[in-house]
Amino acid sequence: MAKILKMVRPTIPADPKGAAMFGTVAVKVEVDKSGKPSNVKVLKGEPMLAEAVVKAVKQWRWKPLELNGELVEMDTIVTVNFEPR
Repeated sequence: MAKILKMVRPTIPADPKGAAMFGTVAVKVEVDKSGKPSNVKVLKGEPMLAEAVVKAVKQWRWKPLELNGELVEMDTIVTVNFEPR
């Protein structure tokens, strides 16, 4: 499992109707050899929450993975739970 070096928390968007938004968002992240996300794809979640997660995860950084002494790309799943307060 890759170590996260920098994690930016998603900003919870305001619902247009003023209601609290909650739910689970899952995204698939392709991480390049330098530890930066090269592609983030939403797997599930309410669109406004998913947009906030994608924006945040694009700023994350992972410790690059090595295999046999070479840096390699990787895929990971990030799941974020937005819970009501």
